[in-house]
Amino acid sequence: MATLTTTPEYPVPGKPVQVVFAYTESGANFLRVWITDAPEGSKYRKRLTDEALSRVELFTSEGGTTWTNGDFDKGGIYRLVVQEYTRGAATFGGGYDNSPGSAPTETKAGSESTLSVHIGQRMTQEIGAGQDKAQLVLFVWNDSIRATSVAVHGETTPAIVNPSTPRSTMAMSDTSVRAAVAALAGQTALAAIGTLGTVISNIRTKFEVHRTQATVHQNNDADNAINNSFAATPTPATYALILNELIRKFTQHVENDAGVVSNLAGKNSRNYHDVSGTKIDWSNRPLFQSVGSVADAYAATADLWRCYEAHRVSTGVHDNADNTNALSGLGDTILNVHRLFLVSLAASNPTAPNNKSTAAVLLMAGAGFKES
Repeated sequence: MATLTTTPEYPVPGKPVQVVFAYTESGANFLRVWITDAPEGSKYRKRLTDEALSRVELFTSEGGTTWTNGDFDKGGIYRLVVQEYTRGAATFGGGYDNSPGSAPTETKAGSESTLSVHIGQRMTQEIGAGQDKAQLVLFVWNDSIRATSVAVHGETTPAIVNPSTPRSTMAMSDTSVRAAVAALAGQTALAAIGTLGTVISNIRTKFEVHRTQATVHQNNDADNAINNSFAATPTPATYALILNELIRKFTQHVENDAGVVSNLAGKNSRNYHDVSGTKIDWSNRPLFQSVGSVADAYAATADLWRCYEAHRVSTGVHDNADNTNALSGLGDTILNVHRLFLVSLAASNPTAPNNKSTAAVLLMAGAGFKES
């Protein structure tokens, strides 16, 4: 059964690809290649559909086993069928040029091989909050994220691009953000996504203990318990529901708010963090106030993780840091990229990237200046 390799190893749509086939059957010296499936919207998918064919022959090894193809125009998987043959000398008997009697003999060598050519798919995700947005860009082949370069693929990825404001420009230039983005290359998509339901459950569990943790608060927060209906590990169908509950209860906790309108509750209506109830943890309030989709849920989870971790160890509002209820780390995940990007956005005095002066960063972050 034949095999194939491509050059470049990770090709992208619209650029020439060399597909090199290798014989594996004894005595094989000739092959034919058909295409049986292709991504929606591609030239080959259209041909298969328009001609109502299950396969279309695209290549034979008349001139060698290297097939240079510039027609893989959409990212995705192109399914090929390859048959090897033992091709003999032309048989005598034809009475005229190119008569069937003078065609080479062909004997199938082994069975058909089903092979795939993977063309990179460009994936984007919005990152940031409010007006401070940008795009995270990844290229994927099969099950994994791979690094791309301008020289080979036309752009360098993984990367954050298209910042909408000076603050998001600073955030994408932050050295920790850039390192987290680079760490996505080479990972499977499954590993890079992380387990969102597990992370949300971890935040819920640790927050529930934190709000009444001994020696941390002036007074236990008995008001902002998470509803028992959210005890199960979240699924995509329930991400928004539990996150909206968590965001609301966590925000009320850091604002000393019982959230009970009938009791005229509001900011500073309780004294969880000090006797007078005036120590509000303004710097660690979530940037996301609500969630309406899976995409929102992903970014909001990273935001809530960021806020909770900073809040629990803040001795500016607590009697003592809560070193008991730390969250599990996010690792080299897309969630961690979101977290670090949001850390930079939320900072009133962010660290200046290597390519910007400290004064410029302070003016943009602290007073809304733009670089002209």
